Amino acid sequence: MGLVEEFKSKNFTIYAQCDMFIKTFENNYVRTAGYLIFSTLILIIGILEHWAYILSGITLAITGICYCIAAIKHQEHKASSITGGTGVGSLV
Repeated sequence: MGLVEEFKSKNFTIYAQCDMFIKTFENNYVRTAGYLIFSTLILIIGILEHWAYILSGITLAITGICYCIAAIKHQEHKASSITGGTGVGSLV
């Protein structure tokens, strides 16, 4: 349900908007762009001010490159139970 429909029905749930917002990040190209933009910013800060940020910028850049390769190969994002993805509830 979109925002206009919610005003018409006077049903203001946030679940539909949160789901649509989260679905925009399921695309590997969006994740690639995000990681590469953040890594560029952190690398610039690391070069100009704090050298400690360079390793985190390199790590984000490698992650962005991996997402780019996955996007080119048309691979979907999979959650891992090791890192807190799907299936964690059954382990506890």
